Amino acid sequence: MNSFMRKMSMVLSFFLSVCWSVPCRAAENAFKGVLDDPMYGGLSGSLVGATVMAFANKQVENLDYMAYGAATGVMVGAAYSIGKALVVMENGKMKLSMPIVIPDIQDTNSNGKTPVVFMAEVIRGKF
Repeated sequence: MNSFMRKMSMVLSFFLSVCWSVPCRAAENAFKGVLDDPMYGGLSGSLVGATVMAFANKQVENLDYMAYGAATGVMVGAAYSIGKALVVMENGKMKLSMPIVIPDIQDTNSNGKTPVVFMAEVIRGKF
């Protein structure tokens, strides 16, 4: 079983190193980056977990290393993509753009209550 797990982690490493190519583009879609970064983080984390698992004494009992690595990679990738989305470059200066929360009072509904709605501008772009 030991050699099987090592062979599987080597095959996975080879597959990810060969298939992990990103084409160069002049313009990048920010929403695509927000979805791609956690995915790549999860794949990288599971690869690291598989590598650590390959050097453990009992590989079958330590399969959760891959799950912990994937979960950590997804969280790190999501934090990176959110941080990347909040930073805006304007005129050579880096600005942090946080969403603005705007309270709004709507008309009275059928229950006789006046709802207060909080809105946030999440997506912003220049056209």
